[in-house]
Amino acid sequence: MKKTKEAHEKLLKVLKSEIKIRQKILGNIQHIEYILQNNDPIIIEELRDQNTYFFKILKEVQKKRSFFIKQLFPTIKNEFTLDNTLALLDPTSTSHTEIFVLINHALELRNKISNLNNRLKNQQTDSYGGKDKSKCLMDNPSGTKRNLTQVITIESKKSYFD
Repeated sequence: MKKTKEAHEKLLKVLKSEIKIRQKILGNIQHIEYILQNNDPIIIEELRDQNTYFFKILKEVQKKRSFFIKQLFPTIKNEFTLDNTLALLDPTSTSHTEIFVLINHALELRNKISNLNNRLKNQQTDSYGGKDKSKCLMDNPSGTKRNLTQVITIESKKSYFD
């Protein structure tokens, strides 16, 4: 029972970290959408680099989430995605309520990120006559190497796992 409670607490912590990371990714993508209107390719590249970093952290957090879910549901052999984990939970159970809410929040953020990404891809392709604008924006006509600046504060990787 103690092991289950500990896994439950760690799962809550990991889900909260996952939500924070997804919020940062969504914020960066929204920032990219705004900047696209002002056509500033350097900042867009920096934001994309940050999102690449955030997606790496997100993958690690998702692995931890899956590990703790396996501890809570050891008899289930499926892969633990957000969708199928939601199906395992009893929303009326007090022990599952917070997990249920956090997973729903993570799913909402995942869908928002996906929808915004798709909208940006469509806008970029449409505005460049079928050519993907993201590739055009990443071109560096001067050939000089760009230094990344911190547009949005990136929390250290450690803070997501403490």
